[in-house]
Amino acid sequence: MDTLSNQQNIALCVSDLAKGYEQQSHNYYDGFILKCCDLALSYYPLNVQAILLNAETIKRIYLKQKAKAEPKQQQPMPKWKYFLESRQH
Repeated sequence: MDTLSNQQNIALCVSDLAKGYEQQSHNYYDGFILKCCDLALSYYPLNVQAILLNAETIKRIYLKQKAKAEPKQQQPMPKWKYFLESRQH
């Protein structure tokens, strides 16, 4: 193992900041986590924590957008509800 440079140490601090923000706010959609990860990876491209956090955040954003785009399928009405509706008329 090799020692880390000052820039790599700062990059680790930035990725720790992003991870702490994730744990406290659970807000993946305002762009802060992605900006922190991009900054950390620009100075330390082998920062595994930043790579994983970046991928997790992109996945969550994708899944949220996908859920919005898909129309929700209507569940079939259970048989007992049909029975109740027929009794009310």
